[in-house]
Amino acid sequence: MNSGVRENFIIGGVFTHLTVEVIMYSFMSKCNNTVHEHVCLQGYGPNPNYGYTHFDNFTGAILSAFRLMTQDAWEGLYQQVLRAAGSLHMFFFVFVIFLGSYYLLNLILAIVAMSYDELQKKAEVEQAAEEDAIRENPPIF
Repeated sequence: MNSGVRENFIIGGVFTHLTVEVIMYSFMSKCNNTVHEHVCLQGYGPNPNYGYTHFDNFTGAILSAFRLMTQDAWEGLYQQVLRAAGSLHMFFFVFVIFLGSYYLLNLILAIVAMSYDELQKKAEVEQAAEEDAIRENPPIF
């Protein structure tokens, strides 16, 4: 793997981990009395969007962070977090929307460019092998 792509994966992993850490402890639907700032929301019903929108565990938080970075219906998530955790989290959303989306787009473009370059090199090798085969064994008409 190219070192630049490897660095992008590492940076993306750190960025996603920080995203999860920031939101996970401020928007919880299960009661957790270990931190005194949490508000217990037990009895208010299940998590929204058929249980997919939550920060209760790592998988749900990653799914929500990915939804935010791809900007797929992120407004609903934004409104839910603001209602549950306060308006200070607006800065987090601005940060993730602008930087996270930019990073994700660049990562996808880098993967597409690498794949194209790899296929182009493979086609050049095949064409060179075909030309060598024709040069060694010319067709007889």
